[in-house]
Amino acid sequence: MVATHGIESGNWQESPTLAGTMEFGKLPDIEKIDFTLPPDPYQNKLVLQDLGAADSPTIYLGPTGYHMKPWVGKWYPPGTKEANFLKHYGEQFNTLEHNTTH
Repeated sequence: MVATHGIESGNWQESPTLAGTMEFGKLPDIEKIDFTLPPDPYQNKLVLQDLGAADSPTIYLGPTGYHMKPWVGKWYPPGTKEANFLKHYGEQFNTLEHNTTH
């Protein structure tokens, strides 16, 4: 059974694969889920064929924050003061997550 059956009709209860079996973000068993994607519409080919090859993406990695006291002596030099955490973080990472939602 395709996992989207029931979603397409607007009724989750029609899908025996999903109905009543899913905790938020969890499935007890994914063995019976068909993750096959439908074929791309022909229009996609028309649009994408003129784009050419994509360049390799630039990937930036960094932790979720910089104000981490346990990093002193490990990531930050021994004896680093809290006021200098961001400075030393910036010397090692080229990105910083700015999340003010929590």
